Amino acid sequence: MKEPKGKQEKNTKMAPNVGARSIESLPDSILLHILSFLEMKYVVRVCVVSKRWKDFWSSVPNLIFSLSESDLILEDRFEKFMDFFERILLLHDSSTIQKFSLRCARARFPHDFNRLNPWICAVSKRNVEQLDLYIFSPDFGFPNLPSVLFTCKTLVELRLHDNHVIDFPRCTYLPNLKTLEISVVDPGDNLNRRFFSGCPVLESLSIIAYISDHMKVSIDIYAPTLKNLKTFLGVDGRDGFAGRDVKVIIDAQILEYLSIEDNCVAGYLIKNQSSSLVRADINVGLDDLWEDMEDDAAWRALKLFKRISHVKHLGLHGVTTRGLGCIYGNARVTFCNVTHSYLCVPDLPKLREALQSMPNLEYLAIYVEILHVKDDDLEADIVDLSEEDNEFNDVFSSTQAHVVPSCLLSHLRVIKVAILEGTNDVLQLVKYLLKNSEALSKMTICLLSSLSGEEVKKIKRILRFPRGGFKDMSNKNIQIYARFVWSATLN
Repeated sequence: MKEPKGKQEKNTKMAPNVGARSIESLPDSILLHILSFLEMKYVVRVCVVSKRWKDFWSSVPNLIFSLSESDLILEDRFEKFMDFFERILLLHDSSTIQKFSLRCARARFPHDFNRLNPWICAVSKRNVEQLDLYIFSPDFGFPNLPSVLFTCKTLVELRLHDNHVIDFPRCTYLPNLKTLEISVVDPGDNLNRRFFSGCPVLESLSIIAYISDHMKVSIDIYAPTLKNLKTFLGVDGRDGFAGRDVKVIIDAQILEYLSIEDNCVAGYLIKNQSSSLVRADINVGLDDLWEDMEDDAAWRALKLFKRISHVKHLGLHGVTTRGLGCIYGNARVTFCNVTHSYLCVPDLPKLREALQSMPNLEYLAIYVEILHVKDDDLEADIVDLSEEDNEFNDVFSSTQAHVVPSCLLSHLRVIKVAILEGTNDVLQLVKYLLKNSEALSKMTICLLSSLSGEEVKKIKRILRFPRGGFKDMSNKNIQIYARFVWSATLN
């Protein structure tokens, strides 16, 4: 039965009050949980709304502070932030702080950091479980951080991000630390076995190190419980010799995932290796490094690949595949266990080279980054796809001399291809995969950018390309997505 118009208007007017009352009726624990996701400056503003909430800010379990570059245009703004920070910390009445996070885009004076250490000491003594420090200063880095931070028994997650040198203490004991993220400049030998031995239950480790040219660095990771490791090494020197001064030792017996991003090809030694390592993502080298690769750097890369050759999921990112020719000029690595792979490739020859090393590959994701290179092998493969008569010609005349990778003949079932432009080179790569993949059941093509009308026509002609062993594979198994959100996940 329809309600009278007057009653409907009355209910509409009451709706806001009903919502307010519903929030007010929430228990304190729920309200505090909601507030714990906000920065403290917003928490304080929210608490002004209700008399009941006016003291909630002093009991919020998470203390989150952030000061952006724009907040620091005027010096008094910075001083006000520091004073606000101190008052919150002083008046906070909780004996336990679950999370403490400080992001400061530009601290400008040494005395600013003199105020930081007492805050860290105060938080460490309040049973803090997660501590995040992001300090980026143009002139000054962290001071010697207080030793109490590195002996905090309640810490579970610790993140230290700075754009300067951090001096780590000689004595470290973090018995409950499971997640550690460190971003530093020129770590020297500070990140050593003694430091990591003080983290007996560490499970996830991320190291970002920016290294000056010709600076000697030794990173020695000893973590018996470590499962996930990510390293990023950025070296100023853009030649293969820079990596000679950088050594990374990994001693993690149950490591499951390894990610290495390294523009200098450092020397890696992986100890006590077991079959636990399932997935690896590798991004090593620079364009000009691979163009003028010296044998020492190629050997370092080869040793790294040999140490991870038993993984099942392998990603070769960035320019890594461009260096395979240099690396395999010394010796070839075969990834016999790899069934899933993500490859960033510049051309068809590099794709073939990578696939030759993965004989049992079943799922392949490719990001095609075509370079305008002069490669005799590639030039011989070029086909004028604009001419209808040549569309189904037996192409790849020069590639017939190459042995087709064994994974294409027997195992490869699913392929994802992400492309930025519909050039002939890209279509040649796709045509090669369709022609030679005997076990292929599905191909997905993702267009990551807007293409011209001519490029779209070329892409659509993929549906008429000849197929390999599965000649009856219908077009419904070849999917083309325009401006598709790229994901290398292979399911």
